[in-house]
Amino acid sequence: MERRSGADGRGMAKPVLRLEGGWRAPGIAAVLLFVLPELAWAIPSPDVVVNLFASTAQVLGLATVVLGRWTFTRARAGAKASAGSHRLAFRVTLGLFLATLAGFALFYMRTEDEQTQRLRVNLVRDSKENGRLIADANLKTLSFSDQFAREDAFSTEQLAQEIAGGHELQIWDIREDEEVEMGAIEGSQHVRYPDLMLEPERYLDRSRPVYLLCFNGNRSSEVSDRLKSIGFEARFIIGGYEKWLAEDRPLARDGRSQRQTGGDLRAVPDYPNKDVLLDTPDAKRLVEGRGAIFLDLRYPGEFETLGHLPDAINVPFRMLPSPELEARLSAIPRRPVIAACYDKRSSFFAQIAGLRLTRMGYEFLGR
Repeated sequence: MERRSGADGRGMAKPVLRLEGGWRAPGIAAVLLFVLPELAWAIPSPDVVVNLFASTAQVLGLATVVLGRWTFTRARAGAKASAGSHRLAFRVTLGLFLATLAGFALFYMRTEDEQTQRLRVNLVRDSKENGRLIADANLKTLSFSDQFAREDAFSTEQLAQEIAGGHELQIWDIREDEEVEMGAIEGSQHVRYPDLMLEPERYLDRSRPVYLLCFNGNRSSEVSDRLKSIGFEARFIIGGYEKWLAEDRPLARDGRSQRQTGGDLRAVPDYPNKDVLLDTPDAKRLVEGRGAIFLDLRYPGEFETLGHLPDAINVPFRMLPSPELEARLSAIPRRPVIAACYDKRSSFFAQIAGLRLTRMGYEFLGR
């Protein structure tokens, strides 16, 4: 650093501060970073990829200028240049470069996380519309407290005690076939919810109480209402398998009784694109480029009243008896399929439908 004198407009000498050698580059970098921080770290485009490459190119450009000036200064100054100042300039530049890369990596991860959270809203959204009555009366949900208050409710604790005591209960698991594949309560029998609703006499022994199980108590409470109305003694298990698994109670699977491992209470078998969530641009690209079609799993009241995606095929999976469901799925054109979802119920049945269609030879692209 040196202090020189210059002349002002009146011929008076005044001091001029200059930075020499390797100190000039760190000084300029410090001004850019701390005096003009918004400019130094500005993102020129909202697109993450463009941001990454454009801003990294800016940093590389800065590094090139600094290193070039460092080389030029060294050539001119020769022995006067300090090796320590050269190393400092290089370290400062390298540090800025790495800090910038880390910043954009964090920005990219935050953007991806925000997009994922937005897409996952449908997976947990109740079948309600901003607190208003839902469009289809069949989409009613029963909270845990409402289940507990019913006279036909039976707790998981009571069921576990009855099973441990060796009592032979008439227990019917009314979940989907794909849910049962992942395990069931020992001693239970299985029939799909819509099949039992349609023909209860075909499956049940009227002379004995019926204990009903579904995933969370909604389907089983509906069936219990139906059975009581035609003279059966019926009870449903409060909270269903969701509560049973949350209490770490065992399931029977592959002939063995075992406890579930992992955090997914509502597990289904794996298949291609099982967990893929498609954003609107992705879905448009697949429809235009690959001729994909939309499968809408909502009930007809929701499908017709709230509207649907262009040319979507409505297959209300939850309510269709097995023969009709198989016929409706088989009638879907042999094209790639995207499941359109609105709430957690249709999202789950879309995942089940994806597995069913994959096993039927369709290409399922995601939800």
